[in-house]
Amino acid sequence: MEIKGRVLYCNDKWQEQHIEKPQETKPRRTETCNTASGVCHRLTKATAAGFEGGAAFLDLEDLEDPWNGGVKFTAMPPAKRFCDIALLSGGEKTVAAMALLFAMQSFQRPPFLILDEVDAYLDHSNVQALASYIASVDCQAIVISHKHRFFSHGEGLVGVSRHRERNASVVFTMDLERIRRAGREQRAAPEVVPLQ
Repeated sequence: MEIKGRVLYCNDKWQEQHIEKPQETKPRRTETCNTASGVCHRLTKATAAGFEGGAAFLDLEDLEDPWNGGVKFTAMPPAKRFCDIALLSGGEKTVAAMALLFAMQSFQRPPFLILDEVDAYLDHSNVQALASYIASVDCQAIVISHKHRFFSHGEGLVGVSRHRERNASVVFTMDLERIRRAGREQRAAPEVVPLQ
């Protein structure tokens, strides 16, 4: 009976905490929704030829009892009508998911992000928009990608390749910032033409 009493006590305390939370979470949910929509708009603005950027929305499934319901995330790509996220293309889902991720991480910045081939379903312009956005975020990112348009925005590159003769993996690194600096210096240096 003592264990049952402890369980009931803990359950009551948990309920008390969560009953008080909606007043705190509503502003945070609203801010997350606005941030997600802003990020979605920014990520899609460059890709929507002549159209405004997309929008994203967060809604509670159960307004009366939010702790027993879920959260519905929807996105509206540029120049498209509102539809369920399940009906979006792979690239549109990726942009929507990235908008939600960046909106959530804006509240409590992680030390770094690890993104594994998030560009797989994106076309060239969306790859460019996402890479530029990640570069502008105040957070380190480790990005796994096979697309040059994506990883060329990084500060450094770590590659893994298979060495056929040794049948082993070979790891190489490149400091892309140093290569960019060297390229700028080479373009800025005056061309020396030998006298005849």
